[in-house]
Amino acid sequence: LGLDVQSITHTTDDGYILQVFRCRKAEALIDSNKAILVVHALMQSSDSYLLHVHNMDESLVYTLANQGYTVYLANCRGNEYGQAHISLDVNSMDFWESMHLDDLVLDVKNTIERIYEDNQNNKVHVIGFSQGAYLLAAALSQDDVLQEKVKTVTLLAPALQPRELQKSILSTLIHRFPSSVPFFFGDGKKSALSCVYHWQRILHIKTFVVLTSFCMKFLFGWNLHNISKERKEVLFNHIWSAAG
Repeated sequence: LGLDVQSITHTTDDGYILQVFRCRKAEALIDSNKAILVVHALMQSSDSYLLHVHNMDESLVYTLANQGYTVYLANCRGNEYGQAHISLDVNSMDFWESMHLDDLVLDVKNTIERIYEDNQNNKVHVIGFSQGAYLLAAALSQDDVLQEKVKTVTLLAPALQPRELQKSILSTLIHRFPSSVPFFFGDGKKSALSCVYHWQRILHIKTFVVLTSFCMKFLFGWNLHNISKERKEVLFNHIWSAAG
């Protein structure tokens, strides 16, 4: 990519150790007014912004870096760059207990604070995609001090409720049995969503792509026609995580 990429490690208020990746063009002049934090979507990681098969101009990170920005890629607890804690073992259930949306909001809050510090206490731009947009909105709406550390906010495809979810069997189950929400969407490795991570590890990538694409169409109405088969195989082989 021609990028200088460095890892920045920080610890959340409740002890989770997360990695943020700082990307800028090699030998580029550092401009503190051009620092951007990008927050990933549900069950993804920072990898999703760097895995592009053919045309690097389609990469948000590459495009911004080419324009002189320093791009910080966030990671939330539970994905492959957020599987450490100051006292809890990643294989213990205690580690995976704190994987609710409120916990991920804390991840984003603490990440903004760390990037603000790395940017010499200058305000940063923030971009969130899907769940990342929700987490940014939630973190900033709850904290006036945090707002003062952010220059602009861009929310891409902010996650509210997928249209087709209202018609699905899953939606019926959730409305009939509200207590099932943590089973489907929460508590890290104890949630049904974490099975995606399991199947990713044991299935051939082509089979995994077909299965995952079908499930996303069935549950959310997403047809993924704008993503080529080749690109799906690259992305789907890396982006899924047990939580975050």
